[in-house]
Amino acid sequence: MDTEKQLHLSEVQKKVVDHSSGAMRVCAGPGTGKTTAMIARVIRLMEEGVAPSRILIITYSKRAADEIRGWFQGEDAPVVKTLHAIGYQIILRNRSVIG
Repeated sequence: MDTEKQLHLSEVQKKVVDHSSGAMRVCAGPGTGKTTAMIARVIRLMEEGVAPSRILIITYSKRAADEIRGWFQGEDAPVVKTLHAIGYQIILRNRSVIG
């Protein structure tokens, strides 16, 4: 993690970061800070001892996925995929069922 980068969060973003009862879906328009909130949430989860390999972030855009990956390095990296990449992975793993 690059600790020199600072995250400035709005009150709504802080609610995303502080959510603590399982999985979370963040839906908001472009430029509202979804990516920043997800990065801060992952940092908080990892600080609380959640293994990065147990964290999955699915985002719509490749740009957001790349930005999130840029904050984490090596073994300290959560799994970050786009919605399309997850769909493709599911199809590949289940091609015998799909036909």
